[in-house]
Amino acid sequence: MKFFAGKVDTLSNSQQQYQWVRSNETMTLTENDLSKALKNYKGKMCTGSDGILMKIVKDTSTSIKNQLVQLMNKVVKHGMPESWRLAAVRPLHKKGLKTDVNNYRPVSNLQSISKLYEKMLLDKIDTELPEIEGVHQHGFRKGRSTVTALLELQNEIVQNLDKDRKVGTYSIDMTAAFDLLRPDIFHKLDLPQSIMNTLMDFLSNRKMKVIYSSNSSMERNLNVGCVQGSVLGPKLFAIYCKDLLQKILPYGHLTSYADDSYVTINAETNQDLKTKIETSLEIHEQYMQEIGMIVNRAKTELVVFNKKNHTEMVLSNGIKSKKDMKALGITFSENMNWKTHIENTVAKSAGVVNNLKFLRRWINQESALKVVTSQYFGLAYYASPVWMTPDIPCQSWRKLNSLHYRALRAAIKDPKQQWRQLLFV
Repeated sequence: MKFFAGKVDTLSNSQQQYQWVRSNETMTLTENDLSKALKNYKGKMCTGSDGILMKIVKDTSTSIKNQLVQLMNKVVKHGMPESWRLAAVRPLHKKGLKTDVNNYRPVSNLQSISKLYEKMLLDKIDTELPEIEGVHQHGFRKGRSTVTALLELQNEIVQNLDKDRKVGTYSIDMTAAFDLLRPDIFHKLDLPQSIMNTLMDFLSNRKMKVIYSSNSSMERNLNVGCVQGSVLGPKLFAIYCKDLLQKILPYGHLTSYADDSYVTINAETNQDLKTKIETSLEIHEQYMQEIGMIVNRAKTELVVFNKKNHTEMVLSNGIKSKKDMKALGITFSENMNWKTHIENTVAKSAGVVNNLKFLRRWINQESALKVVTSQYFGLAYYASPVWMTPDIPCQSWRKLNSLHYRALRAAIKDPKQQWRQLLFV
C-alpha cells in the first residue's frame, strides 16, 4: 500500500490548497433535471461507501422524486456531505510488475446518490452553457465523438495539402491530467457565479483511501485533482483547458478530445512551418505548466505531411518528426494513404477471428454472430468514415475483405446455405 500512498502525497502537495469562500448565489435543480439525469443514469450493481446499489437508486427514484430534488437543492446550497467527498480507490492491475504503481489503473467507487447529483449538475451546465468547453473540444459532448474529432483533424490536414501548403501536426502527452485539476484556476474563469460555487464546492476538500484485497489505507486529503470515475470530471477538465484555443489560434488549428490535443499548422515553406511549430509548441507547453499540468515531452509526437516525399524535421528542442502518428486509435501516415492503419487493424482483428474459432466449439451460431458484429466489426471498422476513402491501395482492401469473410465463415459453419441466406435476406 505504500507506493499508492506515496503517489497521492506527491499529487496533494504539488499545489497549495486554494482557500475558497462561498457566495450566496446558487443554481436551482428541478424534477425535470432529475428525470433528464435518470434517463442516462446506469443502474449498475455496484456500490460506494454507503452500500446503496445504483440500480436501487434508479428503480426507486420515481417514488421519492420530490425528496431527491429537495436533497439535491440542499446540497447545492449548503455543500456536499463529507461522505460524498470520499472516494474508495480500488487499483486494477494492467500489466508488468505488481510492485510498480504505474502498472495499475485506479477505479474509484463513489456513492450512488453523489453520482446522480453529478449527472444533474452535468446536464444543467450543458443546458445553460452549451459551448463552455470551446468549439475545439469533442470529448463527452452531445453530437460529438472521437469520430467527429478525427474528421475535423483529417479535414484540416487534407484541405491544406490540396492547397500545396506545408502541413504538420503535433500532439503532446500530459501526465495524470485529471489528477492535477486546481480549484483556483476555476475561480479565474469567466463563469456564472452560481455554477462557480457548485464547481468549487465539488472540487474542494476531497478525500480518498485505497482498498486492495481486504486491506484499506488511511484517508488522504486531495488538495488538487478530480477523483477517477467521476461523472463530472471530463467536463471540468474541458472547462479547465478552454482558454488553450485562444493561445494556439494565431499559429494553428486545435482539435481536442478530453485530454488529447492535436495542433495542425500550415505554412508556405518547411522553414516557416518549423518556426510556427516551435512557437506554438512552446506556448502550448507554457500554458499547460501555468495551469498546473505536467507535459511529458518524451511522448510528444510530430508528423510532417507530404503526399510525395518524406520530410524529416528536427525541432530546436530535439523533437524529431515521425512517419506515423496515432490519434484517438487511428494511425495518420505522412502520405495520408491509411496503409499503416489498415495493416495494424488487420493484425488486431486477426486475433479476434482466432479467438472466435476457439469459442465456436461451445457457442451457437447466433452468439458467434454477436461476437462478430460487436467485437470484430467494432474493431475492424472503427472510425471508418475517416480512413475508408476511395484511394485506399488495392492490396489493403484485399487484406481487409479477406479478414472480413474469415470472421463470417468462423461464425457460420455452413457457408453455402446459411451464410448466403444471412447476407441476402
